[in-house]
Amino acid sequence: MKHNPIHKKIAVCLPSYKRLESLERQIFSFMHQTYASEDYHVFVAVKGVTEYVFNKMLVPRFRHFIETGRLTLRYFPNKNQMSNIIDTVRDLDISGYDLFVKIDDDDFYSPDYLKNINDFHSTLPPCYSSYYNARDLIARNLNGFFCLKNAFYRFFGFALNMSPQVLEKVMECELNPSLMIPIVEKWQHKTGHTNFGFNEDNFIFMLMREYGCANMADYVKEQGILPHIVVQKGNPSVTRGGMIEKRFLIANASIATDPASWEHLLELSHPHWRDSFRIQGKRGRRLDGGSLASVLERTPERLILCWDDWGVEVFEADENALYVLAGKITAPEG
Repeated sequence: MKHNPIHKKIAVCLPSYKRLESLERQIFSFMHQTYASEDYHVFVAVKGVTEYVFNKMLVPRFRHFIETGRLTLRYFPNKNQMSNIIDTVRDLDISGYDLFVKIDDDDFYSPDYLKNINDFHSTLPPCYSSYYNARDLIARNLNGFFCLKNAFYRFFGFALNMSPQVLEKVMECELNPSLMIPIVEKWQHKTGHTNFGFNEDNFIFMLMREYGCANMADYVKEQGILPHIVVQKGNPSVTRGGMIEKRFLIANASIATDPASWEHLLELSHPHWRDSFRIQGKRGRRLDGGSLASVLERTPERLILCWDDWGVEVFEADENALYVLAGKITAPEG
């Protein structure tokens, strides 16, 4: 029996951290999906670069797609993985979307990816979510050569298609992590366990089963769709490839909404150097120079640092979020 798919309104949710080249490729890739352009929108939460890089490089590069209403590109500090997904659509009106398709920045998705998801969902109850978990192609880097291997996906966070009910519950659990406990106890039987800051796909999958979901693997095989997705293993994993510092991992193991646990990256301009400056809590360091400092004040307009080695400096932000040294260097109080 053939189904006549009704086009769902799809929100593509793309959080990206520290992989600017992959992010650029992915945005261009999804701007050229075969699914009707008026039926989907790409929401991107950019992390792991300075806001200066975001303003000077990324926004101008994709201005056409932003102005034509196909792309929402926003800058955020890095957080736990679940909050990073929420950031893609945080504080936006998403009431008109039927499905929230979470993708990764570095995997390879078919040009028909959204069309295939829509067609599959035409066979499911309206409230269902879906995912893709199968033995399929994985891209590996072998001594610099790009190779395709056949393997079974151990994780499928790169292919989660959430119903509005699931995403709404994810947002509720971010604000009140205790809501996660009965869900986890039901599906994993681990009392009081809410440490899903970097295992968010596992928890989202529990929610999907709670509301109803289906694996696309058999459908993809029956339709002869090759490939639906190729998972990229050539790039380092965000959580398992050393891209995140240990202190940040510890602070965000649970769903943390305290800004002090997040990672902020600023661009500093000094008469003697130009560098990115990483902040977590009240401490920060230059990425290139390595100098450490305490953060005395940080606003969108001003930054005051007390360097461990030479005293206090005041930086003021320009229109592109470049923090430029302002005034005289003063000695630290006391």
